[in-house]
Amino acid sequence: PIHTFKPQNFTEAPWVYKRNGLYYLVYAANFPETIEYCTANNIEGPWTYRGLIQDRVPNSTTTHPGIIDYKGKTYFFYHNGVLPTGGNYRRSVCADYLHYNEDGTIQKVIQTTEGVKADDVVQAHKPDKKFFIYLCFGQSNMESGARPEKQDSAKVDSRFLMLATVDNP
Repeated sequence: PIHTFKPQNFTEAPWVYKRNGLYYLVYAANFPETIEYCTANNIEGPWTYRGLIQDRVPNSTTTHPGIIDYKGKTYFFYHNGVLPTGGNYRRSVCADYLHYNEDGTIQKVIQTTEGVKADDVVQAHKPDKKFFIYLCFGQSNMESGARPEKQDSAKVDSRFLMLATVDNP
């Protein structure tokens, strides 16, 4: 059977993952959006509302979460509209560190302009064996084997930046 559940303040963009035996449901909440979350011991619930992870982002009414553990650190991906010409529909992919309390609850993410250290996430790789996360003029392209020529815009200049690579399972 399918069980339905609407988290407190839920708007869109759910992200579900399991860490140390606890399930997390992270999502965009309210409008303009913030990021909030719930936890459960079982994927079918019951889910317990845990609160706010991220405040509103600059220059965009939306933000969507993504969380990964990689090489001993946890990364929080989201978007805002702060790059030049950015806004609600010209979004910038951001990555900051996420920290847990001993009981598994998530500490509020502090949005930075620096993001994570490149040395923490960028690795030498063969393109066909990694998952790429790219940032280009405030547009994200998150697909396996992404390349600049696959971006929405026909022209990509030198500001194209590979933000991170992550091992495929």
